[in-house]
Amino acid sequence: MEKIHNNKAVIGIVGLGYVGLPLAICFTQQFTVIGYDISKKKIASLSKGMSYINDVTNIELEKCIGKTLYPTNNRNDLKKCNFIMIAVPTPLTQDKKPDLAPIVSATKDIAAVLQHGQTIILESTTYPGTVEEVMKPILEESGLIAGKDFYLAYSPERIDPGNKSHTVCNTPKIVGGMNDATTNKVAALYQTVIKAPVVSVSNIKTAEATKIFENVFRAVNIALVNELSIVFDNMGINTWEVIKAASTKPIGFLAHYPGVGVGGHCIPVDPYYLSYKARKIGHLTRFIELAGEINKYMPIHTVHLALDAISKSNVNIGNATVTVFGASYKPNTSDTRDSPSYDIIQYLKGYVGNIQFYDPYVKEIEVDGIVYKGCASIKEALNCDCIILAVAHDKFTDGTLEDMILSSSVQAVVDGKNMINKKKLPGITVIGIGDGI
Repeated sequence: MEKIHNNKAVIGIVGLGYVGLPLAICFTQQFTVIGYDISKKKIASLSKGMSYINDVTNIELEKCIGKTLYPTNNRNDLKKCNFIMIAVPTPLTQDKKPDLAPIVSATKDIAAVLQHGQTIILESTTYPGTVEEVMKPILEESGLIAGKDFYLAYSPERIDPGNKSHTVCNTPKIVGGMNDATTNKVAALYQTVIKAPVVSVSNIKTAEATKIFENVFRAVNIALVNELSIVFDNMGINTWEVIKAASTKPIGFLAHYPGVGVGGHCIPVDPYYLSYKARKIGHLTRFIELAGEINKYMPIHTVHLALDAISKSNVNIGNATVTVFGASYKPNTSDTRDSPSYDIIQYLKGYVGNIQFYDPYVKEIEVDGIVYKGCASIKEALNCDCIILAVAHDKFTDGTLEDMILSSSVQAVVDGKNMINKKKLPGITVIGIGDGI
């Protein structure tokens, strides 16, 4: 605690990706940070002051590299740390089971250099019990005992890539330790650099459950509105108007919106971690699994709408060229993890003559082993028969896209996020998800 208050604590960050790197930058405000990653490419890039994610600029790196942030591939450097935070991916296997290999690998690296008095904090989203049931035994293989020689805690990341308003440095933090002393110590550490409340919970499992509950809540509600949008479409009801009207109620309603699917490393993945753990203790999570099925269906639904729109435009489907607008999983970012646009392209293959994509943040993607080069401009992207508006980038919603479509060869539009005004596109077949048509 004295080192925390005097800014003398040394912080280790294991995993310098979308979570770990912004976290490291945040802690460099007050502390010396050792950033460890097994990727030599990442460490080489950071050592040159070159960022590889949108949320961290080269200017931010230049201020701290070699001064308060020391990137390394050498796990022995973690011996110098008082606190070590793990921020590695938690993906799924092919059969939608948790793949804890990154966490296990990171934990083994730490166990090999574990020192007396160190506190290990997991930030990766996972099922309740991971820290104590998976990490603790690995760390104790070092011969040190948890709670006596070293300490464990969980503090889930809440990073929203591309969000300039809510960053790692100003978003409330949850902390749960293996005992009260550890919780208080870790909470004090985070509170030093985070300009928002740090909320302590009673134990590690509660902290783990908090994060996964947040993501399950979103997944289930997104699935609900996706399903209702399909139902309302068939009833001739505009879902977006319904949501806008329902949002006027000041209590008891929280707006969620339909779309072409869900992406990112959280919503399509994390609920299955809880589903897996629930099965282990004899329970079924029917809401979670049904929500996953509905959300996964939306790219297929989008393709069906595109084929219908092309057909109504009297364009031969087999010869049609389709451009998917947006390859990232969310607006105004280059993050393509689990993007539904990939699924749309995959499902389109075999139906249409040519598929291309345009994204101002993404230059190239690979779908089923096929590399697609992004169109160089909107004008080039509109040289097609049909466009699918999959991601609401600001560049697509600034009010200029309708005029550009009118002056192009586009005959059909599928609007996945209520992005354009169809009244401004006379003579063009426009079908929107949730527009009641």
